[in-house]
Amino acid sequence: MAQTRELFADYCSGFERLRHFFRYDPRDLSGAMSELRGTQQRRFSENQLNEIRLYNKRMDCSNETLANIDKLGVDGTLAVVTGQQPGIFTGPLYTIYKTLTAIKLAKHITDRFGVAAVPVFWNASEDHDFQEVRHAEIINRDSRVISLLYEPKTDIEGKSIFDIPLEPSINFLIDLMAGDTNESEFKTYLVDLLRNSLGRCYSLADWFSHLMQALFNSYGLIIFDAHLPPCRELARPIIGREIKIPVRSSRLINEAGAQLKSLAYHQQIARNADDVNFFFYAQGRRNKVRFKKNKFLVDRVGLEYDQNEMLDMLAEEPQRFSPSAVLRPLIQDHILPTVAYVAGPGEIAYFAQMRNTYVFFELVMPVIYPRSRAVLIEPRIAKILRRYGLRVDDAFKNRRDLLKAIVSQGAPSAVVQSCDRNLEGIQIILDEFRREVSEFEPTLVDPVDKLKRKIGSEMDNLRDKLAQAGKLDTEVVEQQVEKLKAHLFPEGKEQERVFNIFPYLFSNGIQFISRLEKTLDIANFDRQEIYV
Repeated sequence: MAQTRELFADYCSGFERLRHFFRYDPRDLSGAMSELRGTQQRRFSENQLNEIRLYNKRMDCSNETLANIDKLGVDGTLAVVTGQQPGIFTGPLYTIYKTLTAIKLAKHITDRFGVAAVPVFWNASEDHDFQEVRHAEIINRDSRVISLLYEPKTDIEGKSIFDIPLEPSINFLIDLMAGDTNESEFKTYLVDLLRNSLGRCYSLADWFSHLMQALFNSYGLIIFDAHLPPCRELARPIIGREIKIPVRSSRLINEAGAQLKSLAYHQQIARNADDVNFFFYAQGRRNKVRFKKNKFLVDRVGLEYDQNEMLDMLAEEPQRFSPSAVLRPLIQDHILPTVAYVAGPGEIAYFAQMRNTYVFFELVMPVIYPRSRAVLIEPRIAKILRRYGLRVDDAFKNRRDLLKAIVSQGAPSAVVQSCDRNLEGIQIILDEFRREVSEFEPTLVDPVDKLKRKIGSEMDNLRDKLAQAGKLDTEVVEQQVEKLKAHLFPEGKEQERVFNIFPYLFSNGIQFISRLEKTLDIANFDRQEIYV
């Protein structure tokens, strides 16, 4: 991950070093627009557009979304695309940030360049890594990170997410989330939204799309589900080329990875020599495919096909083919008039290996635009930061260093030292006063001495109490450090990679999405601090 961050940092601030691996600098959209304006032609038949409309209507989309789908039927319309595997409760916060970045970037392109640009979210529902999407993390009232884990009774081994049903146990997860988070005037509405949408969806993938439309209803977001017939049909040329010239794309990916390694970057994707970059559905599972001795071997089920057999099946049953992570963006950009893809740090490292693969499939690599990154700071956490004079970045320090930093500047011990200094000052003043009294009336020196002893005794008592309070405060500080790290750097990871959006919506209402949209600066590629 550290090496991925280095590549991402250079991509955002030192693009020239990585220019060989990407077509466009994300800070210079005019370069992409001058090449792509007017070149994107309508790709959808009216029947295909209608299926996309019907899917989004089924997800309760807005009229703005339907208007944007109509625009996709017009030559010259551009798409700003992002995507993600569908997770429960919409997955981690970064999914929300990716979507808002795509929405704002599409509007920016429309306003600046006078070209119709629409935001599209690619629901990667064909993915079969259920372990990655079956959980959602929240932080409870006691500042403990809680994992909500979906455990269906159905056999889901090797199944795509669009084929994983929603079982009643998800209602229990909704109960857990509702029970472990703070009450507010907004919570009942949002819990009802979760329950009602759940009852209207068959699969985890559909529930994800339904919730995404509920959250982004007013922004005209178009959702493409990868397993819908229009996507499968339009993907044929890309899958077909992979069948006709197998393993070439894997070789190109590895060659780019070797070039990155020579520049001391990380190779994000490594392909085996016999890997082809699509999966094949058989026996209800999504199965890996290899090419060996002129045969396509379907792992797990023991099937094998020659090239002609594979091409015939692609023509007759495109729904049996599903792209890997390498082919997915190529299919996406073949289907859609993509001007920009909004990507996270890990995805940008993927794309760094893909430029020559785009060339091989005769496609133009779009702008790879960094998604907004943010950390949400709730009032109780802001209070801790202010109390100890800390910055948000301090939460990324290890506990010992953070505690040491607080003690060194927060200093209950400094108060004890101040007590000693003030006592010393008082004693100097009283000594001077005693000398003046002695010169004026020697018989009155005794009361001054008694006063000095009494003040010294009282200051000693106060010092002991301050020292004791300091010991108690150290325990409090340790608790505050734990709370700070749990909220801002949970499980040693960036907040946006762990927490789900719904507890924040419970506290702030669904209008919190609008607040985020207004607050996020998509031209700022650094992590942004948002006080909520």
